[in-house]
Amino acid sequence: MNNKSLPIILIVLGSLLTAGGVQNSHQTDAKLARINSTLNSRKQVLKNYQTKVENPLLADKAKTPAQKSTQTQLNTNNEMFKAANGFFSVAFNFSSQKEWNQRKNNASRYATDDVLNDKKLFNSGKDVTGNSIIEAQKVVSTFNSVNLSTNTINNNDHSLTGLAKVSYSASTDNHSPAQHTDIYLLKYDLHQHKLSLVHRIGELSSEDN
Repeated sequence: MNNKSLPIILIVLGSLLTAGGVQNSHQTDAKLARINSTLNSRKQVLKNYQTKVENPLLADKAKTPAQKSTQTQLNTNNEMFKAANGFFSVAFNFSSQKEWNQRKNNASRYATDDVLNDKKLFNSGKDVTGNSIIEAQKVVSTFNSVNLSTNTINNNDHSLTGLAKVSYSASTDNHSPAQHTDIYLLKYDLHQHKLSLVHRIGELSSEDN
């Protein structure tokens, strides 16, 4: 038996037991009328509930503008975090010149061309003589985590800005890796669903193991 029907059945049984001790037909008719009214009310509530479950769009229409705005902000925050996490996991994970070169292409799913063409983020990784700095100094970098703090959505330019605290480990010449924490200013484009600005503000801390 469907559990949702149980309260309705209990109401019917309880009301019928009460009506069974009443001989007056008018009183019985009145009680039955109330029973029918109660049943109809419960059925309508159940119908409305089922409609909202089966059609989430109708449930969404019932939300107030403030609730919708809050939900939009939360969804956008989550989108931006995923983009930031993906971007920095690409940017800070490398141990060879080949992996360094691949970063730009791999980051294209998370960032716009303006970010990808920023030489401070994506360059050749070579010195003036054309030799690989990564290979020469045996540079190894490992992304650890990112924490993101965002502002409210800017509806004028359809963007969301925030500060990212990026943690990563880096080492050179086979030395023990040092833990680094950098702060970045980020901007997320709501149309392209990508980071449109990644600007390094500075290093928050550096700690040798």
